Amino acid sequence: MKNISILTGADDSHFDYLSAMLESVKFFNDLELPVYIADFGLSDENKKKINEIYPTSKIVSYNAIEIDIEKIKNHQKAAEIPWIDYVTKTMRKLGIEEFSESRYFLWLDGDTLMLRPISEWLPEPVPDGLIANRNSKQELAKLFRHRNDSLREELAAALLEKINQSHYTPISFNSGVMLADAKFYRRMVEYARNNFLHDFGPFLMGDQSVINASMALNNIPATDMSNTINFSPSVDRESYVEECFLVARNEHFRSIRFGRAFYPSVLHFLGIKPLTHNNREDPAVLVYEWWRDRARKGFS
Repeated sequence: MKNISILTGADDSHFDYLSAMLESVKFFNDLELPVYIADFGLSDENKKKINEIYPTSKIVSYNAIEIDIEKIKNHQKAAEIPWIDYVTKTMRKLGIEEFSESRYFLWLDGDTLMLRPISEWLPEPVPDGLIANRNSKQELAKLFRHRNDSLREELAAALLEKINQSHYTPISFNSGVMLADAKFYRRMVEYARNNFLHDFGPFLMGDQSVINASMALNNIPATDMSNTINFSPSVDRESYVEECFLVARNEHFRSIRFGRAFYPSVLHFLGIKPLTHNNREDPAVLVYEWWRDRARKGFS
């Protein structure tokens, strides 16, 4: 595992999420992988707080992608696209193409939480490839009529197992957590830059769509990642996240099985961000706030 680094990034608007994530990584990084944080717009004050949370981490800046972002902003149709600011903001993540500190990087979105020791779940990296959690299982699950989301996903997984297939579509994946060969990722960004990024970038929903498109156009599938990694609490929140909160609150961390699922390794809060403003009692929000408050104690 000497060739793997943990890589993340955020701007000031996501600093609370980032601080919670770094606190969880510090607790569970039993492999002592080096940690790098991409500066996507962090103030000096928050950079100082990051150093207090995770003193051995290193803040890095990747600026080459800004040229591409300017070209996307200046596209003749850009002004007509209501979500263009979101698109260009998320495109900054493509800047990690400049990462060269190790052969592989484990990317963690700023709104994720590590909930198990990394040695227990980190997959072996794929040379010249990328490992990520494919969206396709959820897409297949939607075909089943049932109110219980976790049961629908279980039915989808059973169907895939029956036909001896680990995925439903060969390409689509979520980039919130990915273990990538750095040179491979760089090549996919360069392919996008040379072929479609500037012309079609305004119409693609951020960095994830760009990398998905590059891999699809080159007929390169992502290697599937365990569904306990990059797990969204928007699915079956009552069982998964309530248990996560109880385990976190008691500072008692272990692999457990309850209901139909294993305790998640990495939780992704993509689906609950709006709840942080209107439902402080939601168990998913409580998990996030528990880790965030641990981080704040270090610099309050």
